[in-house]
Amino acid sequence: MKETERIFAGKYRVLERLSTGGMAVVYRAEHAFLKKPVAIKVLPRQFSEDPAFVKLFLREAETSAQLDHPNIVKIFDFGNEGGLLFIVMQFIPGITLDKILKERGRLSPPESLLYAYQLLSALSYAHNKGVVHRDVKPSNLLCTDDGKAYLFDFGIAVLGEAVRQQKATVTPGTPDYMSPEQLRGRADVRSDIYSVGVVIYEMLTGRVPFKDESILNLQLKIIKDPPPLPSSLNASIPGSLEKVVLKALSKLPSDRYQSAYDLFRVLSSLGIVNPPGWIEVEAPVQVPIVKKPEPAAEKGEDVDIEPEPETYEPQEDMDLTITQFIPVADDEYEEEWSVPSEGRKPWAGIVTLIIIIVLVLAIIALGLWLLFGR
Repeated sequence: MKETERIFAGKYRVLERLSTGGMAVVYRAEHAFLKKPVAIKVLPRQFSEDPAFVKLFLREAETSAQLDHPNIVKIFDFGNEGGLLFIVMQFIPGITLDKILKERGRLSPPESLLYAYQLLSALSYAHNKGVVHRDVKPSNLLCTDDGKAYLFDFGIAVLGEAVRQQKATVTPGTPDYMSPEQLRGRADVRSDIYSVGVVIYEMLTGRVPFKDESILNLQLKIIKDPPPLPSSLNASIPGSLEKVVLKALSKLPSDRYQSAYDLFRVLSSLGIVNPPGWIEVEAPVQVPIVKKPEPAAEKGEDVDIEPEPETYEPQEDMDLTITQFIPVADDEYEEEWSVPSEGRKPWAGIVTLIIIIVLVLAIIALGLWLLFGR
């Protein structure tokens, strides 16, 4: 039976392959009984071989399935079928933002902001649910012909810790869009804000702020170098918008906008284009901070302690000292949803070392012979 004729998980008829990416293969399918169109994301077989990874995948997929927002692709089902982890999602006809940028180069400021508004709306909702995406990028934003945008891959992005611990050569996410702290394995809502800044920067200029063929050099640039001014790449970008983008790209999390809500409000106040009325952005969930008792002015004096008003509690700045980098895989997985791996030969390094030593000794012997042997 052909791949596009198979019945998957006993109830989904696979119709066609939509894409093959670094973390999964995506198919268009339909519920065999309800005839409802869906998209099925299938992870490489190697992930299902790790019980700890499977446990985390199922837990995070369940969490992601609870997200119900107009700008987030809905998850209908998930599980493990024949050794393959999968997620069944809402099928939305459209193309991802990265393909739009590949075709058009860059977008106008108004069009860029209309996509940004929807992205921030989705993130403000997710963040209030306690979910940090960790992999915000154009290829994870599905766009339709009527200008709607849908964020997806929540169920994949949150597996970062497990991947880093179990599979050192594979990390979800693309380094081009990662914040400085995320490159060192730490992320909170402000890391998503940085990624949004990169996405807006790319929409406006046609390129990401930092690029290098070497992953290590790229990580160093993200952590240390200031981004090129967007206006140096596109003179039509308003100065007010440029300042907002650069603030979102600040190296320190505390220097960025502290929530998707904050960034949305600032962008919408620029007067470039108003957000559509149907877009809603949630203010961050407020965390009550109780003021610690202070010593009494005089011994034995009673002091009334009242809690401070509820405020958003910013997290501590992260240590950005360059001590560790996360390797990121660039290669796509094979169509069979698995990566053939060869066991590393422990004697290979020893043989190489012996050869080098022999060559060095030969060179020394030849030199001695030329000097004294004649």
